Amino acid sequence: MRRAIAIAVACLLILPGVATSAARYAAPGGGPVLGCEKATPCSLSYAITAAAANDEVIVAPGTYPVGATIVASVPLTIRGETLPVSPLGEDRRPRIIGGPGVNPLKSFDRQVVADLTIESSGSLSGTVFMVGDGSVFERLELIATGPGALALRPGNNFTLSNSLLRASGESAGALFLQGTETGTAVLRNDTMIASGPESTGLGMFVTKASATVTIRATNTIVDAATDVSAGATPGGTGAIVLDHSNFDTAVGPVAGSDNQTTPPLFLNAGAGDFHQAPTSPTIDAGITDPANGPTDLDGNVRAYGGSGGGFIACGGAAAGPPRTDIGAYEQIYAIAVPAIGCVRPRPPGTRITAAKIRKQAGRARFRFRAIGAASGFQCRLLRPRRKTAKPRRRQRPFRACSSPKTYRNLKPGRHRFAVRAVSGAGPDPTPARKRFRIPLGASAR
Repeated sequence: MRRAIAIAVACLLILPGVATSAARYAAPGGGPVLGCEKATPCSLSYAITAAAANDEVIVAPGTYPVGATIVASVPLTIRGETLPVSPLGEDRRPRIIGGPGVNPLKSFDRQVVADLTIESSGSLSGTVFMVGDGSVFERLELIATGPGALALRPGNNFTLSNSLLRASGESAGALFLQGTETGTAVLRNDTMIASGPESTGLGMFVTKASATVTIRATNTIVDAATDVSAGATPGGTGAIVLDHSNFDTAVGPVAGSDNQTTPPLFLNAGAGDFHQAPTSPTIDAGITDPANGPTDLDGNVRAYGGSGGGFIACGGAAAGPPRTDIGAYEQIYAIAVPAIGCVRPRPPGTRITAAKIRKQAGRARFRFRAIGAASGFQCRLLRPRRKTAKPRRRQRPFRACSSPKTYRNLKPGRHRFAVRAVSGAGPDPTPARKRFRIPLGASAR
């Protein structure tokens, strides 16, 4: 009996365990490092191509030149780490740039891709070619340039939300779906821009005679030579249904309700800035629903909520429940509070949850969290000054950071650590702080 139990235990030890996902980190300048740990990140290509099914590839901030198409051969989550918001959200996301004619990311498996800026030039396969059923695309900026440029080529079933797709060139397209099987696609709060002769913003064509494909777009801006186009081979069915969206030209079976035809107004479309201008008809014109997602492309909170929420964007028609904008960006410059007037949204709070000070090693590590909605953190460490040093003219600036934050090789003396959460309403005005002292004789290591 004991021998049988021992054999059974041994078998359990050598059998493969239940598959678990792993986090793999990519950073600019990374290489083919086994494991792709956070402390030793890999290149973007190696992190994706060497990953196991259902792993999460976390892409650090920075720029990633791609000289050859990176193919994800298993289902993955590919997510960018975003920096705290800048005034208009520029450079918050990691930026992946394909070389001339290169399609940067490609896959035939289900993928979840979020919080990235991806560019291509002269690629006929598109900036992102991911046709796996059930793929999810969130908070992406996809840019394509050149004749026949295409920002996104998805499969028959996918979800796209809070994203900006823009393509420029003759016959350019922001999104094109080639229907090969029956499916349904869902778009929420996206901005799709295509410029150039015969350009198309949102297009689809069903190539299989027995297939039925439907795209349902809500709160979406589409602007191109032909904004929306749907078609199918004989026997196939293709349709695009838009709700609370903005477009004015359509070809084929395109239907919907509560849509706008007055052109949207952007802050600086010529410079690639497709934030809505304060007078755009798309402000407060979307449908309010948690399905829109919690944040826009900049990380600002979507203005969803029920009656009695107590605020709307300043410049709205009248005080009342929150209203959602059409498009990838939510215009949050100020908030109108009934009976109070126009005030700024409240920034998040910050709390240090743990502090580990290794005094003799000259090392400090801090963990922290946000109180309320936040898009990131900023840290600052004020180090001791020499007695002969001149008075500091200005304090050391806050810089983007994440929890946990570790400082090494600290010099002896008194240090002051501060951290603040950041959101679209700005940084926490009262950062969390921690004072500590490194004694003389500490051996930094």
